[in-house]
Amino acid sequence: MFIRNELFANPKIVAMSDLTSHFVTAMRTCGIDQVKESSKKHLRRKLESVFGQALHICSDEKGKLFLYPDNLSITALAQSNIALTTELQSLKSLTHNNAITTAALKIRADLEQHEFPQAWPPHIAEGEENAFNFPESVTLFLQHLLAGSNGNKYRAKLHDKTLYVTCEEACSRMTAENWFEVEELRSNQEEADTRLILHALHASKTGSQAVIVTAEDTDVKIIFLAFSRNIRCGLYQKCGTKNRTRFIDITATGYKFKF
Repeated sequence: MFIRNELFANPKIVAMSDLTSHFVTAMRTCGIDQVKESSKKHLRRKLESVFGQALHICSDEKGKLFLYPDNLSITALAQSNIALTTELQSLKSLTHNNAITTAALKIRADLEQHEFPQAWPPHIAEGEENAFNFPESVTLFLQHLLAGSNGNKYRAKLHDKTLYVTCEEACSRMTAENWFEVEELRSNQEEADTRLILHALHASKTGSQAVIVTAEDTDVKIIFLAFSRNIRCGLYQKCGTKNRTRFIDITATGYKFKF
């Protein structure tokens, strides 16, 4: 309903995360208190099947998804860009105290406009389930307030490496330059053995020539054998000791035993 009644009526660019919040809120108004994570993850596929070419989905350089209706004009985009450029120039000219005041007012406005899918203030049970859903500006503010700029110093130690870090369902991609959450690696799998499959598949789809899984467990090898044909690059299991390391070619084994 939000897309039909608001997005197409007032064309603009909307973050997929905001649309997911609208979806959760709409479900709760219909009496569905708990929305499955699979429903959230398949929201893009559902939108593409329902709206087709009338709705466009794209991502920024950090992998965050956005969508906009087909009737969003170039003139509207130009006007939005002009407004943002003017706001940026204004922010650059602010003094230190004015910057603090502006940031506080911005966060206050975001909180007032944000739709919280849970009751506010939340119940204790909801807090235990990590059900809090705050605007991105609040999360970013708290991150800099608590951690300062040390995050950049530690990321610089990565040099030319890319690190993926999981925390509960979320997964973040870190480099020496930046970090961002990878939506396609979000998962509710609790066991690392099964979650490794998702990461291996993502690596093969993003240009990796080989995937090496470091594990001694036989069950890891069996799981990867079952999915070896879906991973379109060389797949190996690294095992053994520091002085006697060996690599098992899972791809070749899978073809041999017709997995």
